Amino acid sequence: MSEDRIVIIGAGVTGLAAAHSLKEKGYDPLVLDKGKSVGGRLATRSLKKGQADIGAQSFTAKNNHFVTLKNELLEDETVREWYRGLPAPHEVANIGIYPRYCGTKSMNAVAQRLAGGLEIKTESEVTAITQTDDGWLVELKNEKISAAAVILTAPVPQSLELLKKGGVELEEQLRADLEGLTYHSCITLLARFDQKSKVPAPGILHLTDDVVEWISDNQKKGISSEPVLTLQCQYRYSAENFDEKDEKLTTEILKAVESWLPGEPVETQIHRWRYSKPKTVASRPYFAIEKPSPLLFAGDAFVDGRIEGAFLSGQAAGAGLAELVQARRPETPVS
Repeated sequence: MSEDRIVIIGAGVTGLAAAHSLKEKGYDPLVLDKGKSVGGRLATRSLKKGQADIGAQSFTAKNNHFVTLKNELLEDETVREWYRGLPAPHEVANIGIYPRYCGTKSMNAVAQRLAGGLEIKTESEVTAITQTDDGWLVELKNEKISAAAVILTAPVPQSLELLKKGGVELEEQLRADLEGLTYHSCITLLARFDQKSKVPAPGILHLTDDVVEWISDNQKKGISSEPVLTLQCQYRYSAENFDEKDEKLTTEILKAVESWLPGEPVETQIHRWRYSKPKTVASRPYFAIEKPSPLLFAGDAFVDGRIEGAFLSGQAAGAGLAELVQARRPETPVS
């Protein structure tokens, strides 16, 4: 169906799920992402020694569609069960809790698995989206791609900015609904040590600290040969200190959790997530512009802010777009 070129912007969980949903309907979408790798929040970073998941550390599976995917990933050993419930002193919250799954090698390896069989161009930053007589023009720095339909899976503010740069005017209520979807910013510190940390098995610790929300030990998690900690800051601290220098942030974060550390780190990295977990979530899995040409908004701000929600949003957006594209085709005359 090359005459119905569909472009998906963003190769995170939502974009990959949307692409597979469209493939099942017989379409061959093109997925564009500005990053060096697919995955979005399923991100893993290498240090000089060891590695660390720097975004989502794990996921749950509750919806039947996502449970099916989870079972496939378990079967081919892309993921494994990491833990059920939390260690002391948080075990009181474990009643009825769902198992949590992580990438066997890394969380990014999960995204790589989902990217299989798809046409994806990484390091392809979209700069604007303009409307044409018969569809959309997706503008990159050195290329322009014509599309019959588009799915935007980047954080909503970024998607709106692309349309603004292309001079696309949205219906007032739709714009208001989209602008109402907001996000927390988040600061993450990676710290490598030459000794094992004090974080208890299975390698995750949720805190009530004013600075750090949780610590993940990537060695005890089973994905790093060296003791590398991922420390995610509280949203309030992140918002108030987002533009501070790396040195100041590193000092404050390490001091806040020093009782769990084996000493001074031998290597550190700061990563800033301008759009982390959604503050607000839409009431449906995607928003759509149907005429004159389809353009859909989807992502982790739709359904819910978890990995599962991002997947379900993409899956629904892909199926919904396939129906819209099919409906626009002229009927074949009956001979």
